[in-house]
Amino acid sequence: MMYAHILRGKKVYLLAALLPVSALLSGCGMHSTATVASAIHSNAAASGLGGTVHGGQQPVVGATVVLWAAGTTGSYGTGSTKIAQTTTDSSGFFSLDNGQGVSPCSTGQYLYLTATGGNPGGGNNSSAAEMVALPTPCGAATGALFLQLNEVTTIAAVTALQQFMSINTSATAPYIGTGTVPWTIGAPASNVIGMANAFTQAGNLANITSGSSAVSTSTATFNGTTYTTTITPDASKINGLADILALCINDSTGSLCTGSSGVLTFATLMKGGGAVVPVDTVQAAYNMLSVPNPQLYSGSTDSSGAAVTTYWPHSTASATYLSSLWTNISADAPFQPYTATTPTDATIQVKWASSGGAVSLTQYPQLAFDSNGNVWYAQGGGASGSAGYVTQYNPAGQMLIAPVTSTPISGGWGFSTYTGATTMNLGGAKSNAIAVDTTNNAWYAGFYTSSGANSGGTGAPNAGSLQSPLVQITPAGVASGYVVGASVGDIMIDGNNNLYFNDIPNYVSGATTNRYYFSELLAAGTPAYSTFYGGMGRQSSNYFLAGGIDQSSNQLAWGVLNACGSIFRSDSTLAAAGGTYPTATAQYAASQVSLSATTPTTCVLNGTIDANNNMWGTNGYLEYIVAPGTGAVTSPTVTQFAAGAGIGQGGLYGGAGVAIDGAGNIWVANNPGSSTVTGGLSEFSAVVTNSVPVITPLSPSGSSSALYGFGAADSWLKPTQPRIDLSGNVWLENTGNSTIAYLVGVAAPVVTPTSLMIKNAKIGVRP
Repeated sequence: MMYAHILRGKKVYLLAALLPVSALLSGCGMHSTATVASAIHSNAAASGLGGTVHGGQQPVVGATVVLWAAGTTGSYGTGSTKIAQTTTDSSGFFSLDNGQGVSPCSTGQYLYLTATGGNPGGGNNSSAAEMVALPTPCGAATGALFLQLNEVTTIAAVTALQQFMSINTSATAPYIGTGTVPWTIGAPASNVIGMANAFTQAGNLANITSGSSAVSTSTATFNGTTYTTTITPDASKINGLADILALCINDSTGSLCTGSSGVLTFATLMKGGGAVVPVDTVQAAYNMLSVPNPQLYSGSTDSSGAAVTTYWPHSTASATYLSSLWTNISADAPFQPYTATTPTDATIQVKWASSGGAVSLTQYPQLAFDSNGNVWYAQGGGASGSAGYVTQYNPAGQMLIAPVTSTPISGGWGFSTYTGATTMNLGGAKSNAIAVDTTNNAWYAGFYTSSGANSGGTGAPNAGSLQSPLVQITPAGVASGYVVGASVGDIMIDGNNNLYFNDIPNYVSGATTNRYYFSELLAAGTPAYSTFYGGMGRQSSNYFLAGGIDQSSNQLAWGVLNACGSIFRSDSTLAAAGGTYPTATAQYAASQVSLSATTPTTCVLNGTIDANNNMWGTNGYLEYIVAPGTGAVTSPTVTQFAAGAGIGQGGLYGGAGVAIDGAGNIWVANNPGSSTVTGGLSEFSAVVTNSVPVITPLSPSGSSSALYGFGAADSWLKPTQPRIDLSGNVWLENTGNSTIAYLVGVAAPVVTPTSLMIKNAKIGVRP
């Protein structure tokens, strides 16, 4: 092992040449001297905030490097402040604190660095701009960071922070520390948490010290057991997009950067015409990656007054655009491996998978978010019934509580005392639902997890019948469980923390045996028999699967029954009349309306409520159902979009769940139910006038050969209900395996949990 010493003032830096020179020459051997110099600088600056700037593997000389703090009190994309500035030396190196180890930032600031202009080897390039986002806020360790600014860190930062970023195309490139800033990052005070989590997500996409994208892990230990989360970003697509940016940054001719087929020229297509022509590669990356969001832009016309056409980044125009650029990526491109085949889109996916202790790879995942953006995750146990659990992760993928595998049972709701086991195993055949209340407790619904008897009382389930728990788990991981019948299929929580759920109590009374019920539990958290209402919208054979809460009255709005059965709207009068499992058929008729008589006939399996208290639902189709009014018995208005058997507009194919983002756009999970067709997502904008919806596809229509949504490369396995978080990530319940999969930053952020969204009347509105 060789060592070198560098004397700087009174500090002696010990440099270890741990690798042979040949190992340092990865990517582009012709720049070996600069690569070795960069390695030396990395050690020399180990106690100071610094790093290197590269275009591909080439050092960028004379680039302007600025350290920024993101805004936290303005609006989305505003309020960034400059903290420190310097330029890179002849090897692309920079230092922002003169090697003294003192961080120039203030504790708690959310930081990113940009590098603009400079000479990557073929002359000064005014279009060159790169970015790196620090996953954690400013703290004691920030002063000892050595960073790599390159195209990979740029793609990672822009992907994760796109919902908190704005661009100014009137800026003049390159930015040299004065004048109009071409890009700013910030969040309103109401969603600083979402922005902070987006910075964390940038760290899931790229390593800021190595400048590369790769699989990483996060570990946590509880009671002597270590749990590991493996975090897998789509590194090959990140590398491909980074290679495209490198074409522009390292371009000495101008043709690959600003020419008629150059990166900046083609990136103009993504936002429509001259209104948003990118001035540098950070803006080009934003155009490639970001979802059109009119609320983020000041106008809807270009400089000539013509209407601006916005393109979804994964549309036909995008495919042509990506194909034109992808062909220029050479076999020895600086970032390897990259996706050799042109992808159908520029979205970036991340997958999590956990192992250790009771955690195993099975199926039936369920997801929900708390007010901090932490992920509550329920995993089914499969047919073995032994591996189900509930746990919680932070946005970085680290497990926060020990997996809950069983829960003490404290009694039954809505019927007599449960006399079965005092604890219940959560490893049943299936996990059905998880929801979070306004105080960040998670509520979990299981499916056939135990058996036992209920003694005494009219309407008690059959002795020895299968039972399921409704479980409350606190943020500290403390669980308490209650038996609610043979199955619980869904949970909804309103802004007052009342619970609504379906259950199958195996009611014993002649013809009413095994009816399916929709029940209400008031004042959730301290449940008592006297506050339980069961039997609202009961059904003799159909199974309740979905519903939503009316944010204007903060009470149950809709429930949906399967098998083309019915939907119903409930209010406090119906709830009070419900009592405990009533037998009167009059309430059934009064609280429920049939869908079977509507045109077209439909079977709504999943749904969500919009800001107007109407429902968007799916069952292979996308459907819009207008509320019939409190207690109405007439058929509601149903509008159906696309087809379940083939690929329709927006790539809709086998719709299996719907969500509404903070811009009011509709996201649909595509689950074709086939092992040969990969699932995906569709997005639509929606305008409803006089109860008549008009949707506009924001995702491509595609074809059977061109796939649909996000394409086969994303490997969704039978995805169902999409979930959107505070940062704009879209998560899918990937029922074909046990991975947690999400697309980074593609949607407008929403308030989480849903109960808090309802309480604050924020459906379809950003936090």
